Amino acid sequence: MPRVSGLAVSPDGSRVVTTVARLNDKRTEFVTALWELDPAGAQPARRITHGAKGESSPEFTAGGDLLFL
Repeated sequence: MPRVSGLAVSPDGSRVVTTVARLNDKRTEFVTALWELDPAGAQPARRITHGAKGESSPEFTAGGDLLFL
């Protein structure tokens, strides 16, 4: 079952990004990715990162840029 954490909302409220962790194919460790959610709920969630080592800790700057580890 995926684990969701690290919810970040852009300063203007137009973007919501979260970290989703899923087990790898061998089921030996979790791999993380960032997903963008539609604040209005009209669109499905969209995966926005695909790094092999995973990404986490989304944060928005005051100007609305997305930063993450």
